[in-house]
Amino acid sequence: MNRELKEFRRLERACRKHAAIASFELEREGLLKVAEDYRKAIEALQRHSTADTRP
Repeated sequence: MNRELKEFRRLERACRKHAAIASFELEREGLLKVAEDYRKAIEALQRHSTADTRP
């Protein structure tokens, strides 16, 4: 699970980085949407991980 979180965070950062330098608005919007999807996946994994550790 930890490896998945690290990879999703890395991919989210990459999307945001590329969006910041994108020359086309459509490209920028698409990358930001993908980054947001990664953010949601990260939050879901974190919630799932927290729920698993509770007694």
